[in-house]
Amino acid sequence: MLIDWLQDETVRRVMLISWALVAVASAFVLRKLHLLPLSERGSRTLIGALGYMDKRTAWLLMESPVLIAVLAGFLSGPQRSTPAVVIVGAFVAHYVNRALIYPFRIRASGRRMPRLTVLAVMGFYLVN
Repeated sequence: MLIDWLQDETVRRVMLISWALVAVASAFVLRKLHLLPLSERGSRTLIGALGYMDKRTAWLLMESPVLIAVLAGFLSGPQRSTPAVVIVGAFVAHYVNRALIYPFRIRASGRRMPRLTVLAVMGFYLVN
């Protein structure tokens, strides 16, 4: 019953618009409370409240779960048509570079990334 309701196009559009409004309102409130930095690079904000971590480790933590999830989902699925293999193959090639090669190519010695940023990115990937 719930699935039939969610398949209605009008309901889906209303939900999409509602989520967009919540996102815009949340960004506005966070910005007014100075919790959402736009250009201050962490100064006068709470972005560093959870501390910092090594940039290379942060990249590995942020990007690897997407690669693992896509591979696990694809390999456990029942159907592997040629177009699906090509699309997933391109995605995996991109994320192997992004998650496993790029972190070791960047100049990260001594550079740190806020843990809040790492968690925000992981949250985005989870929702996305």
